[in-house]
Amino acid sequence: MSSFSFLNQSPDIEQLEAEEHTRETQIELCFQLFQDALERLKDDKFGDANDLFEKLMSQEVIKPDKWGLYAYSSSIVDNLRYLAYRNRGFFYYKFLMNQYSESMSSEDVVDNILKIVENLLESLRHSEADYNVIEVLVQIFESFKSKRLQKLLLENEFMNNDSHLLFSGRKRTNILPQLKVLISQYINLLKDLHASSVLEKKIICNGQAKNTSHLPRTNVKFKNILEQLNKLRTEDDELIKSLDIHDIELDNYDWTSLLRSLRETLPTVKSLALFGRNSDPYAETETPIEAVKVIVKEEVVIDKIHDNSNNENEVTEEKEITDNKVVTTNGNNRKRSITEIETKHAQRSSKRFRDRDSSAADSETPMTFEPMFYSYTKILSLLGCKAPYDYEAIYPDLMEVKANDIIYADFLACLKEWSHWHTDCLSSQNEKEIKTKKVESSTDVSLSHFKTLLNSKNFQKSDDHIPEISQTSLRRFLDKVNRQQCHFHELRFKLIWFLFDNQNGDRLLTSTRWTKQMYRDVEWITLSIEKNIFSFIQSDIAKYRHVALSIFETLINSLVELCEEINSKLSLGQKANDQKTQKVKIEKKITKWNSIIAQVETTDRDWTVRYLWAYYTLIQCTSDIQNCLLSNILEKVHQILMKDNSSTVYLYPNADFISSFDLSFVDTQLKKLKMIKKLVNVDKHSESDKSEDNNSQFIMLENVLLSTISENHAVGGDDDDMIDFFMSAPFMLKFKLWELIYMKYVKKNDIEKTTLIYGIMLKLLVDTLECKTYRTLGPKKRQERLLIMMSCLKDITHNCIEVLKNNAWLQKKLSWYDDTTSQLVFIFFILFPMLPVNTPNKLSGTQTFFQKATKSSKTIKSIFVDILTLLLFHLNIGLKSKISSEPELENSIIDLVSTTHISISFYNFCDYASGNFLQIAENLICQFTNEEAFTQLKQIMWCKYHYQLSGDSSIVSQHKTKAMEMSKMVSLPLGIYLVKLQYQDKHPYINSAKIASKQILDNIVETFGDLSSQDNYIIMRNLHAFNGYLRSNITSKLFQSCFEGKDKVDLKNPNDEFQKAMDAGVFYVSGIQALNLYKIRKRSVQARPSELDAIITMFKNDILYNTKRFESWYLLGKCYSYIVEDDLLWTADKISSSEKKAVIATTQKRAILCYAMSLTLFFENETTRTVDEQIVIVECLESLANELMIAVYKPMEALCFDTNLSSLVVSSSNPATSSEIEKSSVAPIYSITDSSIEDTMIKCLTLANRYQESLLEAGKLDRLNWFNFYSIAIVYSTEKLDRKGDMIDNMSKACELANKYTSVKDSVVEPHVALIHMLYKLYIEGKVTMEDTLSTLKRDKFFEGFDDDFWILDVSLTQDYQKREFFSKLIELLKYVISKDKKKWQHEPYFYIAEILFMEMKDVEKSREWMDNIISIRSVNKNLVNIWKPDYERPGKHFVFTHNYVMFYLELLKYDKDAQSIGLLTKKLRRFSSGMAYIGKANDVATSYFIECVTKKYLLHDKVYTESYMGNINYNDFVKYSQEIVDNSKAADIAEDILEVLKIAYQLKKGTNSVVYDTVCLSLFFQYIYEPYRKEHPETEPQLVSDSENKSNIRKKVSKKDAFDKIRALVDKLP
Repeated sequence: MSSFSFLNQSPDIEQLEAEEHTRETQIELCFQLFQDALERLKDDKFGDANDLFEKLMSQEVIKPDKWGLYAYSSSIVDNLRYLAYRNRGFFYYKFLMNQYSESMSSEDVVDNILKIVENLLESLRHSEADYNVIEVLVQIFESFKSKRLQKLLLENEFMNNDSHLLFSGRKRTNILPQLKVLISQYINLLKDLHASSVLEKKIICNGQAKNTSHLPRTNVKFKNILEQLNKLRTEDDELIKSLDIHDIELDNYDWTSLLRSLRETLPTVKSLALFGRNSDPYAETETPIEAVKVIVKEEVVIDKIHDNSNNENEVTEEKEITDNKVVTTNGNNRKRSITEIETKHAQRSSKRFRDRDSSAADSETPMTFEPMFYSYTKILSLLGCKAPYDYEAIYPDLMEVKANDIIYADFLACLKEWSHWHTDCLSSQNEKEIKTKKVESSTDVSLSHFKTLLNSKNFQKSDDHIPEISQTSLRRFLDKVNRQQCHFHELRFKLIWFLFDNQNGDRLLTSTRWTKQMYRDVEWITLSIEKNIFSFIQSDIAKYRHVALSIFETLINSLVELCEEINSKLSLGQKANDQKTQKVKIEKKITKWNSIIAQVETTDRDWTVRYLWAYYTLIQCTSDIQNCLLSNILEKVHQILMKDNSSTVYLYPNADFISSFDLSFVDTQLKKLKMIKKLVNVDKHSESDKSEDNNSQFIMLENVLLSTISENHAVGGDDDDMIDFFMSAPFMLKFKLWELIYMKYVKKNDIEKTTLIYGIMLKLLVDTLECKTYRTLGPKKRQERLLIMMSCLKDITHNCIEVLKNNAWLQKKLSWYDDTTSQLVFIFFILFPMLPVNTPNKLSGTQTFFQKATKSSKTIKSIFVDILTLLLFHLNIGLKSKISSEPELENSIIDLVSTTHISISFYNFCDYASGNFLQIAENLICQFTNEEAFTQLKQIMWCKYHYQLSGDSSIVSQHKTKAMEMSKMVSLPLGIYLVKLQYQDKHPYINSAKIASKQILDNIVETFGDLSSQDNYIIMRNLHAFNGYLRSNITSKLFQSCFEGKDKVDLKNPNDEFQKAMDAGVFYVSGIQALNLYKIRKRSVQARPSELDAIITMFKNDILYNTKRFESWYLLGKCYSYIVEDDLLWTADKISSSEKKAVIATTQKRAILCYAMSLTLFFENETTRTVDEQIVIVECLESLANELMIAVYKPMEALCFDTNLSSLVVSSSNPATSSEIEKSSVAPIYSITDSSIEDTMIKCLTLANRYQESLLEAGKLDRLNWFNFYSIAIVYSTEKLDRKGDMIDNMSKACELANKYTSVKDSVVEPHVALIHMLYKLYIEGKVTMEDTLSTLKRDKFFEGFDDDFWILDVSLTQDYQKREFFSKLIELLKYVISKDKKKWQHEPYFYIAEILFMEMKDVEKSREWMDNIISIRSVNKNLVNIWKPDYERPGKHFVFTHNYVMFYLELLKYDKDAQSIGLLTKKLRRFSSGMAYIGKANDVATSYFIECVTKKYLLHDKVYTESYMGNINYNDFVKYSQEIVDNSKAADIAEDILEVLKIAYQLKKGTNSVVYDTVCLSLFFQYIYEPYRKEHPETEPQLVSDSENKSNIRKKVSKKDAFDKIRALVDKLP
């Protein structure tokens, strides 16, 4: 079969053509079936017609897929589908009309109707419908009571292509009658729906709505069918209502519970969503709520009695935890008690917050607050004041206090009867005014403050007489709702109408008092259905004007509250984008409602006045304060009220942001506007800038206010009206005006003005409570006023304290008992009883105020803490003058702080109010440096910062507080106090064992930061001088000057805010404590050099502030020395690289310079130095000498004295190796001679010994330092100084002191070893005799265990034998030293024994045995020399010892001709670079020794086998024999030592990649392996190649590579 196909034809095209042909065939078949079905239908052959329609609908071209979609579409196919579905629908219509009778079941009727609707609606998908389709569908939808479907269907018909001319100005006479019928139906439908449409407006505008009262033509039988459907739908609706009733259960008749339940029935939505297009949350419900029934469990109405005299034992629930909301659970609306709420809150909170929420500690021991009470009364009595009541007058069980003034009882009554009403009173000022928690001193106050101030509800009339909304009204409403079984939507409408509409002349919204939660829920429901209500009532606004006005007022109240929230967020620097969006939306709603309300014409004076007042409130919120509309609206209200001379008070008991008013209040508002204009117009013509204009306004306002309280501040006559206005103004307006001025000075941080105005405001508050009017008020009103005063007191007190803190608690010169202090005492005794009366009583089982009202109690506690803070501040000032004459009064202040702290910490609020009490307590305690004060300070440190000083766990109580961050302002005096308290007259360095305050001092220093980075000229100057000194060269003149106290660094005092702390030694002491801790960690090998960075910064800062402490320079040098020691101690890598070694030398140079400057400062005033300072300078002298020794001797080799040192510190990207350092041709230029350095070392150590001797005589030291004498002897032992006697004397002295001051368990052996070695060297040099050596050693009591005969030489022996005996005795002494080394760290005695055995006794074997104790060449690890640094060995020297030991061992091996051992040692040297100094030199020597020994031992001929022999052997023979040798190495009879040496040599070559070992390897291989084997197997004679043949065939020549390949193969086979 052929596979040929056309290029322009593909299988896909063929398939598409086949599908198109099939589709055309199906279309033809469908049209044929359609015509046949119509003919059968025309003849009423319903069975045949149904079969044909079923067959037609089963065709692929008509039938949709399972998703209802069609795969293919065209005009022909769409027309076919339309006709098929349209006529099939009318088939069911005609069938129903033909078969219908009264006996026909309702199921069959509904089934056929649904088939009609289904097919006709499907036809609409494919083409525009004809009139008959629309008419039938509209009639069916009407019977189903679906007006929305009717409206949608008709609007769809009007929008088709045939009807669009209807809305473009076509005359009505040319419209078809059928279309007129549809228009008539549409307009009537809109009226029934209370809706409007754009289409309706166009119809009316074009005059098409006239004479449209046509009725559709309806078949009588079909009409009967539709009536039956309508009846069935009505029955179904009633049945659904009866079966699907949503029950709402209430515990009792409570409006709040009902509204909360209605709200919780709907899905939860954000408040912002209520202002969107789909605002009704009902649309989000999963199922419709057809009927609602409210069930009340307890049919008992409990009337609430508000008389305080009758409800003393009642406790009203406070819903603060849930933000005053009633909580419902499991579908049941039940108010949760505050206990349940707090329990749930505690379960989901962490343990820390759970502890903080508890009101008091769970202690079985009863708490008494009597000590605190009498601490205050004691001090007050000393200052001439008396407490208003005794402690015994407080009755905790009755929550009463017996006092002359009723105000004390009122406060306890508030605590006893606390409810959400009390919470509202307490938070009234804090929640409705713009809050400012953080004050910025650079911000000017703008005139917007006047608008906020004068627009507030300062003049609100009392609404106490307004009754709460009754439960009777709720019963009446619920009875009506339950009878009608309303739809949920209908229920909400009825609820709004019941609460908002006029009933018997009043609206419940304004005539009854609601709870805040009820009002919030009504507001939420109103916003949910606001659109529907607007559509319903806009057509008859006059009838529903009361409902419209109520909604208008509700929206305005929401808008004003939203504006307050926006202002509050913006004042705190927060974003308010969501709130601004919400504001725009609610303004649109208000504008919409105002547009229809303004059209109402009514004679109802009450409605008109309230509308105008609401509109006035709206203008206040949305426009500028100078808007003329404000005065115009007020004038209208004023005219209406004046016309009737009305004394009516228009109250708004539920709207928090719409003021109640009457005629007098309107007058006041008009006067208020005039005052505002006057304030705004001050200096408006002046040429000054806006800021100055503002200042002049505030100065004028301040003068006016001051003139109201004092005649000394009289103002001009132009301001008399304003003064009269302020004099007659209510308290709250006066207070807010004063607060405006007060906040101006708070922001400026003006302590004088702030405290002055605070005193005026505090007096204003107290006078309001002490006035006669207060006592004439009822109990409820007195409590309200008292709590409002507390609310006003909260912020101004807190701000006053902030200003005092910012000014470091500056204590003014004032008499203690000024007005402010007396007012503070008055407030203190009002609040104090809350402590004893709230003590938990487990037996009673009742909750205290602190337990019941968590949020409100926290507010009151914060107020109490602030009052305590200011009162303590004033009492301390009052006692200042008395303490000077009566020092015992110091404890009075400490006791006052202590008892106060204990009392308030019982309820866990000692850190409330931003920790103000803890801060003033810290400030007061830091005045006294005694143990009692320090004990209390420890407690404050825990509560404030959570610092627990060491050993104070039993003293400090861990109060449940939140740790605060330490500020610079607080840390300065605290650091000074701690240093002064802890050390007093003691030297911090000498007496630094006690580090209890280290944690605090560390945090203080951390708070300060690095002071050297400040932008301060003096600091920068000092830093430049300091760094310049540390970069200077070390010269002999420098050392000479330091001992004379000359040439110190020129530093100046910065005299900034930190100078006092630096002079006190805060950084100095903290650095000492940190350094001591580093030393402890260093001894346990846990310290890291990076820890020294912070310590260096501390001492550097102390130096930069020119404190002139020589100790700081010494300790700074010590830090640098520790860094040098660490660099030299652990690895030799840093001394093998030039730039790394230069870095070490730079640090070492800094250490030496710091020591030198320390000596300079000390000797500048040497005669005035104390004993402690002499002890420190001894350490400094010793440290300098020791650092010089480390610097001048190996491995550092005086690098820090090189003048080119800075050039050696190069980038680490190009490091130099040790061999490069050793071979460097650049000679160093030293800034000082070796002799000057050695003289300086000896002078330092001599001075140190002299000071120690004087201190020892004075009893300040218990021993001399043997290491000083040891170091002097070491300096004398150098070749440059020939002072044999001084050297021996000092070392003998060192041995003597070491024996005297060390124990047997921890004996010091270094001076004894050094003495033996020195005498040995002197003997070898011929400077001492054997007898003198033994005599000197005998005087060392360390060797007193040897008998006298040991020290005597046998003179009968020859001279050689006497020497041998002498050396044997030295070895015995060294062995004795080794036996006394308990730590087994001493390595020098082993080396000295090996040295004597080899050099003097020529005993190589024993010498190697002793060296094997410290050198291991055959161990598997890479460690070659097993030594470590003993305690008294200078850092880095052990790397030099390692080098010396390796070099000596190589000499032994070379002498012994042990090539294998030399090779092994050379291999290990390659991996031992980090453990040894001068590794390059050692490698070179080892390599040369190995080659020399192998060459001599095996008589190798240089270059014989590498040049002539290899060039003359046959390549093929070489390959054959060498391969045989490799394959049969054992049969080759090769000596083991040859193979071992060859293996070592090849490994060395491979490791170094050098040609140095080529000769050894090739010579060993050819001379001892290849050539002997070839001679033993002479089967093939070697073919020597001539020069001509060699040139013609170079491949026959054996190369080094060929030879080394075979050597490698042979070596690899070796074990």
